[in-house]
Amino acid sequence: MSRAAMVLVFVFGVVTNCEAAASKFVWTLDRVGGELILRGIDVIPGDDGVDTAVRITCIGKKLQLGIGADTSIGKGEHEFVSVDAIAGTVVLKVNGTSERSKNAEMTGANELVKSIDAVDPLIKLMLVERKITFREASGKKFSVPTSGFAPRFAKLKSACA
Repeated sequence: MSRAAMVLVFVFGVVTNCEAAASKFVWTLDRVGGELILRGIDVIPGDDGVDTAVRITCIGKKLQLGIGADTSIGKGEHEFVSVDAIAGTVVLKVNGTSERSKNAEMTGANELVKSIDAVDPLIKLMLVERKITFREASGKKFSVPTSGFAPRFAKLKSACA
């Protein structure tokens, strides 16, 4: 095999492997036990230890919001934490407590947790914007595409009413 052909095979193999490992953001709505859970997850092929970027759980007739389990926010000791939710020129401050994520056994992660209602300003923002960037006070940030959020949230809201 010529040197040029070997380089092409090597480069093609590297590109193919990178593409296979690329993440894909998805919104899922699942029933787990007695809870209906809407999850925004950055799925990485071959990684079973992923956690949610955004989680909205129907517990009884109330909604609980979880933010940032995939990046781990706070110490998980019920201390006060906050993040900014940024979309274009809009910046919302989201306050809550840091708690162990619902998937902490697999990931060891913590998330910002708070009770919300269906007309919470963050929900309204997620229904109209295409992407929300969450930023912690430390400067750590992550972005969440909202494509697919609205129809799943409508189902969750209806089931939780």
